[in-house]
Amino acid sequence: MPALPDLFKEVWGYEYDGGGSNVVDSVTRSLRKKLNHHAAAIETVTGLGYRFRGF
Repeated sequence: MPALPDLFKEVWGYEYDGGGSNVVDSVTRSLRKKLNHHAAAIETVTGLGYRFRGF
């Protein structure tokens, strides 16, 4: 599972400054909404982030 600073660099192209950004949470929430009944395919891993479990 990639760390949050790695996601910021690889996906959005900038360094994570350690601030309280919730961009990953917002994108995940939007993706779950679009997935409808498949939303459970994105699992929340407490203390780490998210994991794609598949359909």
